[in-house]
Amino acid sequence: MRKDASRVKLFFSYYTPYRLTFIGDVVCSFVANVLALVFPLCVRDVTNTLLSPVGGSVIQPVIRTSLVVLGIIALKCACTLFSDWQGHAMGARMEGDMRRDIFARLQRLPVAFFDREKTGALMSRVTNDLLNLAEIQHHGPEDLLSYTVILVGAMTIMMRISRPLTAALIAILAATAAYAVWQSGILRAANRESREKIAELSSDIEDALSGIRDAKAFAAEDAESERFRRTNADYTKSRIGIYKREALYYTIISELCAPLMTVTMLMGGAYLTSSGRMSVADLIAFMLYAGYFTTPMLSISRLIQMTQAGLTGFKRFAEIIETPAESQTGEPLRESLQGSIEFQGVSFKYGEGLREVLSSVSFKVNPGETVALVGVSGAGKTTIASLIPRFYEPDAGRILIDGIDARDVSLDSLRRAVGYVRQDTHIFLGTVLQNIEFGKPGAQRDEIMRAAERAAAHMFIQKLPNGYDTFIGQRGVKLSGGQRQRIALARLFLKNPRIIILDEATSALDLTTDDAVRDALTAFANEGKRTMLVIAHRMESIKRAGRVLRLTENGTIIED
Repeated sequence: MRKDASRVKLFFSYYTPYRLTFIGDVVCSFVANVLALVFPLCVRDVTNTLLSPVGGSVIQPVIRTSLVVLGIIALKCACTLFSDWQGHAMGARMEGDMRRDIFARLQRLPVAFFDREKTGALMSRVTNDLLNLAEIQHHGPEDLLSYTVILVGAMTIMMRISRPLTAALIAILAATAAYAVWQSGILRAANRESREKIAELSSDIEDALSGIRDAKAFAAEDAESERFRRTNADYTKSRIGIYKREALYYTIISELCAPLMTVTMLMGGAYLTSSGRMSVADLIAFMLYAGYFTTPMLSISRLIQMTQAGLTGFKRFAEIIETPAESQTGEPLRESLQGSIEFQGVSFKYGEGLREVLSSVSFKVNPGETVALVGVSGAGKTTIASLIPRFYEPDAGRILIDGIDARDVSLDSLRRAVGYVRQDTHIFLGTVLQNIEFGKPGAQRDEIMRAAERAAAHMFIQKLPNGYDTFIGQRGVKLSGGQRQRIALARLFLKNPRIIILDEATSALDLTTDDAVRDALTAFANEGKRTMLVIAHRMESIKRAGRVLRLTENGTIIED
């Protein structure tokens, strides 16, 4: 119950910046629907005038009523225009705000969260799951008010015209409502399943496109196509299930209940009119008001379907928003950071039931020292590197930065102090300049170029079609592995961190370029007495270190 209440509060919090637009939307919707209720009364008045003229010409009363009707139409048109335009714009802005917030939340979630979740599924939550929310946020409150005004107003007037006929229509409406409630539960489950299937489909597409080169290298295109065929078939099946439920939902309401109301009204109206208990003008007005019954009934059914889909998406949105973010508490690191790193009995595993990657690891790296980590694959070298900037938290033990527990330090200041370059570095969609600038947002062009020169990247960048302004494609597909690594190193130089972590950061470089980059890194570390932790297999990388720590497969240090 508490979670439901918090989600309701979260949903309505997005109305706050647009409350004036929302009020205007609701007022215009209310006025438009009240005016709609007046129209049948004007028709009845004209009909009575034509059928029962009371002396003189009927032209003047009809013209007078017609002018009133024209005024009603003009005002109703203006209100509807505002509601449709500004109301939908409000919904779109709210959807944009939600998309902004979920993306910002994802940026603040721990790395362990992304280890568990599929990228494609998260993309689906940011895009597909929010598509229907704009319509709900606009139409939900507005339509609820509109249909309430229409139904209550029409029912009140119809009861004054004919109680028996109105009672019969209300009985049909109640049965229809009961059927709608029953079907909506089934439809909600179908929508939830479809959301899960489209998330799986998005994951498969993202995974297949990311690995297209490997698929081609292993001639696995047919296998990938078959895998996608199965996922696509599951999603298609879920969509067919939704269409089946929608057909049962809408067909019964629109093709059975609504015509049944019309037949009941015609038969009852004919009887009441022939017996003199209802005038022809009243019957015409009654039939017009009955249309106000059937139209909202169909619209409500569509609103329910749209709400089901939207609320399913909102639930998935709320699950991300409610996921605990990385803690932003803690004191910032000192400006005069020395850069010492100390592990005290640190143990770590990547999840329950998995083997322990590090087991009671203890060592200290002094300020300005360069230390190499070596060992077989899976010994825990990259895990040590990932624990320092707190991508993960240790299960036991402590990590000290300048003698301060890293958990007591604010994440932003810790990560600003650490420069981490991985072997499989990520190149963002954009230009070379934008990718290097990632190390120091807002850096001047000459700063970026100096950083590229230190990373031995300036020469190859100048040879690109547009130099630093060359668009290098998603994931840097237009660059070689060595070029991508040099851009990542240029980011590091531009960032100018106190602690440097290199995880096979030059593995794709040729020996000559590697030597040049290593010289630059050594000079960079020495000139600022920076602490450097190097993970490498090449002897050329290891021999520059002052110390070497060797790890075993069971995640312990056996040599220093």
